[in-house]
Amino acid sequence: IYWKTPKGDPRFMPTVVQRTKFRFGKDRPWTREFYMQNFPGKNVVPAIVEPLKQWSFFRGDR
Repeated sequence: IYWKTPKGDPRFMPTVVQRTKFRFGKDRPWTREFYMQNFPGKNVVPAIVEPLKQWSFFRGDR
């Protein structure tokens, strides 16, 4: 939550300003590096992951 209106004041409607989309990478969500990647007001570009054409490792039990 980046910003919240004061409670108990009839002049303000209950409003919360927060980010809805995050970019998750190698950093944990509670670290400063994660905060800097998802800085308030910064446009978050989703990471594009291409599918593997040659699946050469263990696929699991079939």
